[in-house]
Amino acid sequence: MRLLKGSIAIMAASLVLIGAPAYAYVDPTTSGTLVQYATAGAAGIAILLRLCWLQLRDTVDRRLTDRPAGHEPATSVSSAHAKTSETRM
Repeated sequence: MRLLKGSIAIMAASLVLIGAPAYAYVDPTTSGTLVQYATAGAAGIAILLRLCWLQLRDTVDRRLTDRPAGHEPATSVSSAHAKTSETRM
């Protein structure tokens, strides 16, 4: 099986290297599409990196502070207001 994969790779490489040159024309629509694909790919990678960074940061923060997963710190306005009203009573 390994020999078969190697021979297929050699045949494919030889077809690419020995093939006749294609005198192709890239029209503006095609180049615009390629730019759009590159921009969408860059945006997708940026979003993926952002999500991975947030998950990594949350994991490290949980391990350093020893709090369970999904536990949010009480920093919202309503919880802060509830704490101050409890202390006044």
